[in-house]
Amino acid sequence: MVFSFISDTKRAVGLLKQYQASLTSPEEQALKTSVEKVSSIFGSHLFQALLGEVCFCVNSNGSQNK
Repeated sequence: MVFSFISDTKRAVGLLKQYQASLTSPEEQALKTSVEKVSSIFGSHLFQALLGEVCFCVNSNGSQNK
């Protein structure tokens, strides 16, 4: 399950970077900067580690209830 979330996150980062590249007009520069920040956070090792920890906790709690 963790692998699925991580691969989904990597896919989302790729899509965000594609979208960011399409933002070329001067009016879109603020949006482009924001998209860059979000994709940077999603792609960070810290975010990946936190995502893995959340998945571990959810899986642990779910297995205890069975």
